[in-house]
Amino acid sequence: MYNGYIIPKESTAFMAVWAMPHNESLYPDHEKYNPDRFLNHSKLANKYGASPDYANGDKSTPPTLRHEFDSLSANYFGHGAGRRSYPGVHLAERNMWRITAKLLWAFNIYEAIELKPREMTSIDENAYNSSILVSTFPFKVRVVPRSQERLDVVRREKAKALQFLSKIE
Repeated sequence: MYNGYIIPKESTAFMAVWAMPHNESLYPDHEKYNPDRFLNHSKLANKYGASPDYANGDKSTPPTLRHEFDSLSANYFGHGAGRRSYPGVHLAERNMWRITAKLLWAFNIYEAIELKPREMTSIDENAYNSSILVSTFPFKVRVVPRSQERLDVVRREKAKALQFLSKIE
């Protein structure tokens, strides 16, 4: 029994990961893309969903901005939870940050321009599948180097990476 619910032995339970960030009382206007809602959450992902101390929330959040309980700490399970949390969360989070920062440093990313009738294509922010592994549907973008110098850096780094990887082919 857990919180008044009987969970039969050998049951399989799934966390409602999609539903957690869609709780209107914790995330007002949850359908809107708003990364600012996480500005006061300065810890890494493993300190939120995978830490045994998750219930204490983010102490860096000023008391006037805290919810009844810290919403991110209590509801962040993007990398699993408890004994089933992803052990590579540190590497995954840092690599995603580095990849995103490098892409934004080197390139401007725009909506695509269709050749016929030469119109901007609109990206539908709600175009994603609704399966257990949620992902966006394919969409087109235009990737433009911010400068020739930055493009040269990207090409040099690519050449170095390919040389390094050739040793393990």
